Amino acid sequence: MWFFRKSIKQLNVTKEEYKRFEIGLTGTYDTLKHPRKTFNIQGAKSITLNTGYVDESYNEVVEQMMQSEYVWMEQDTVITPMVVNASSLTYKTGVNDKLVDYTLSFSYAFDNIQNIR
Repeated sequence: MWFFRKSIKQLNVTKEEYKRFEIGLTGTYDTLKHPRKTFNIQGAKSITLNTGYVDESYNEVVEQMMQSEYVWMEQDTVITPMVVNASSLTYKTGVNDKLVDYTLSFSYAFDNIQNIR
């Protein structure tokens, strides 16, 4: 399935933090150290793609992609496993929508920071 036109890449980050109190060697509060410490940082990338203007028969192609267990994206000769984020599809027709195009959102099937244990 080919996607043309506009594409939007995103990075969603989750993290936890706590405040710590640290005294330097001189017994004073050290302003050069971070009092707020972050940990357990995880990032997940996603991309939103647009099909451009297609024929009504493309409804079947979009339907099959949304129901696929495994989806890959090839971009600049790099093949990447993806997950389709959409869970519903409104079928488009030339009568109702004039020009038929689809916008689909995908998540990369792996975290940006590898944290598999």
